Amino acid sequence: YGTFHSTYGSFRAKVSQNLNMITKGLSASVTFSMDSYTQAVTNRSKGYASYLLNPESNTPNVLMKTGEDTKMQNTIGTKDSYRRTTIEAQLSYVRSFGEHKLSALAFYNQYESSNEVSIPKRFQSANAWLGYNYDQRYGIDLLMSYSGAYLFKKGDRFGFFPTIAAGWTLSNESFFEGIKEWIPYLKLKGSFGKTGNYRGIAEHAYIGSLENVPGSYPFGNSMAGSPGYREGIIADPNATWEKVQQGNIGLEAGLFNNRFNITAEYFHDKRTDIYMTNNRLSFLYGYDVGISENLGKTHSQGVELTARWNDKIGDWGYIVGGTFSYANNLLEEDGQAEQPYPWMRNAGYSIGTKRGYIAEGFFNSYEAAAPYHTFGTVHPGDIRYKDINGDGVINSEDQVPIGYADVPKLYYSANIGFSYKGFSLSAVFTGAGKFSRNINGGRVAYPFYNNGTIYAHQTDYWTPENPTAKYPRISLDNTTGTNNTMDNTIWIKNIRYLRLNTIQLEYKFPEKMFTKSFVKGLQVFANAYNVCTWSNMEVIDPEADENGNSVPLTRNINLGLSIKF
Repeated sequence: YGTFHSTYGSFRAKVSQNLNMITKGLSASVTFSMDSYTQAVTNRSKGYASYLLNPESNTPNVLMKTGEDTKMQNTIGTKDSYRRTTIEAQLSYVRSFGEHKLSALAFYNQYESSNEVSIPKRFQSANAWLGYNYDQRYGIDLLMSYSGAYLFKKGDRFGFFPTIAAGWTLSNESFFEGIKEWIPYLKLKGSFGKTGNYRGIAEHAYIGSLENVPGSYPFGNSMAGSPGYREGIIADPNATWEKVQQGNIGLEAGLFNNRFNITAEYFHDKRTDIYMTNNRLSFLYGYDVGISENLGKTHSQGVELTARWNDKIGDWGYIVGGTFSYANNLLEEDGQAEQPYPWMRNAGYSIGTKRGYIAEGFFNSYEAAAPYHTFGTVHPGDIRYKDINGDGVINSEDQVPIGYADVPKLYYSANIGFSYKGFSLSAVFTGAGKFSRNINGGRVAYPFYNNGTIYAHQTDYWTPENPTAKYPRISLDNTTGTNNTMDNTIWIKNIRYLRLNTIQLEYKFPEKMFTKSFVKGLQVFANAYNVCTWSNMEVIDPEADENGNSVPLTRNINLGLSIKF
């Protein structure tokens, strides 16, 4: 048997000091914390002699001894331990001088984690923030981070990441007084900065390693494989931080006595030195493992908009609001090997763009099987693909970008509410667009898949009498790699949808009805969730798993009342 032992310890201490004796508004603090955990399994075993009667022996009534009693054996099995240590120091300053407000923060952080076998992981950062505001009109923030990680070689472990942000509240200016009734609040804002990321970068990538691999080198007349060493990790002495350069501009406004509120923002970011595999290096280079480098580049940009109108006319009140966001990204470099045609490159397209073949109908006879398809025997009713490069052969060189990525580029929502005396009605809509789903590869695409059934959308399949069908012929051979299972424009769908998420109707009885009752309030309501969806994706829910394996969304309808005593 075995026994499991574990011990956890935690220690935290913080010292804070108000430093008003030096200057008003100054304070400091230091925090130290340590967590440790150990675990082990003790295995104990002991042997015992056994005694048995053997009726077929010469002494059938005598117990025969088998084995021996042994001493208890104790061994330590699985064991593990780790320790985390954090040190933080902070110096802050907040003070106002008339119309001037100054805020400052200096922050130091040191973190280390280790266990009994690995090299400790260490991170350090020194950060600073300086904020200034004048008369609630002009504001500026300067931020700085000087961060270091153990992942990189000495001399390249630290990165400097600054940011600046500024805002101008125009509605607090004197020249705005004449139009404040119409525009009581207006603010312009913007920021620009640089951040770094070390996550996903291999530990000590700047150090190469050798590994002993049996059978690596053929020698002798028989050319039998002999053990030997080869490079296990190719050193990358230039490994460094991934970097993101971000900028945004925007405005916040309240119009028409703040009945209409709007927030708009444009953002742009450029990512460089993304750590990824360099597939441009040939195996002739003499390596058998992927070489990763800081070579990836992307950039993205987009807009976000939020608007809301809230007003009341007599006993009628209403709210109409919504959000809209659009974001697009472009891959500039990802280490992909050189391709014979530009449409085969990942660079120049959005990250995750789906690819496949362009379907041009179906084959209606064996004689019509041209251009030559390289995915097995083609039968009447199979999908005919477009020959993109014009070489008379359909293969991987004819795959092109034919859709968006899985993540929508476009999101939108709306909320609407009305009230009249004790009645109120509200509804929330959400939606998305410019994304793709690939229904290829499961029961959604293929009738009778995995001994299943045929669904209504699959009944429009090719037959000699239905040559212009929506889907190819029915086949029980849907093995990956056959002609009809290739990703193509039939299976990849570009999606957009609008969903009525919630709707609620309620009535709140006047409080004067309960002035002489122990009941202080009464409210009845009815609501529904996942009410309705409008989508060009008729096969499955646009938010569901593209192979139809996820649990369907449920529609809920509730009736209730709320009593206040």
